[in-house]
Amino acid sequence: MAKKRTPQELERIRQRKEFVQSKPDLDPAEARQRFFVQTRAQELEKSGVEVTKERRAALRQKFASGNVQRAGFYTAGDI
Repeated sequence: MAKKRTPQELERIRQRKEFVQSKPDLDPAEARQRFFVQTRAQELEKSGVEVTKERRAALRQKFASGNVQRAGFYTAGDI
């Protein structure tokens, strides 16, 4: 049975798909990673956290390790 998705997760999936499709010159996996880093960096900045190069590198590492808790950033092939 299919898992129920929240409206936030469905919106994130829609945005991820649009982002990946808008970057045909990038490998889809690289585009998904960039989407994750950009999205999380924007969320952190909104909450008042300074986003440095080191923070972005940590976000890239977190995505690459598969340690992202929120759904909607990965596709089934990434996991």
